[in-house]
Amino acid sequence: AAKWLGNTIEKTRKKCGLYPRWPWHQAAEGIRVSQGMWLTEPRVNGAGWFIRKDDGSHKDVTIVLFDRGSAEMEERRRWMFDREESGSGLLVIDVRGMGGLFPRPLNPRPVEENYGTVFKLVSDLVSIGDDLASMRIWDVLRAVDLARTDPMIDIGKRPLKIFGAGLGGFYAYLAAAVEPAISSCEIEDTLFSIDSLMRSRYYQDDRLNQLMVFGMAANFDMAALKPLFKNRELVITRPRDAAGRVIEGM
Repeated sequence: AAKWLGNTIEKTRKKCGLYPRWPWHQAAEGIRVSQGMWLTEPRVNGAGWFIRKDDGSHKDVTIVLFDRGSAEMEERRRWMFDREESGSGLLVIDVRGMGGLFPRPLNPRPVEENYGTVFKLVSDLVSIGDDLASMRIWDVLRAVDLARTDPMIDIGKRPLKIFGAGLGGFYAYLAAAVEPAISSCEIEDTLFSIDSLMRSRYYQDDRLNQLMVFGMAANFDMAALKPLFKNRELVITRPRDAAGRVIEGM
């Protein structure tokens, strides 16, 4: 499963120089916030925010993927403050089509609803044997490269962790499964049963099409990757089925 997933994520994607730029910084009350962007593939941007103690005393760096990317930062302010207070530097990222990289509407339909922009992009990708989810997981892995190499982040020997919620939890989990440099993975409110999705006639959420990895259902389900986290921390909070119900005993 891990080999298949790794090959699917990479497909024909090409690594290039990250060329990170951090044009905006602000510090207040001992916290420094920087906004930046980088390349994940030629002509494809990643973007995000790095939040840490102004004196550089954070004990780890956590890549953060909220359900709607950085667009969720304001409502997650208390969560981020608590994590920063506990000693984490937070790299809150936007993968393609999320947060600050949210696409423009192609038609009168809402961007993420049926027949809207994302629906169109997901459908086009599937028709050529690719998928948006794999592209976004690739973007997460490039954020790992950024965290490990960017001199401003300056991770040094600090642990690299990842947190994801909702859609972000799905991408975070699959990225961490194939990237052993991530020492801890924490996800919450994330679809954790592809089988339940396949067996559901009616979906609760139109955004579930953004979790479709082309061919994954024929190869493995989410729980099959748990052995890849041996000797690493894995925290799964409120895993969900296709109807949005919490899966007990996961």
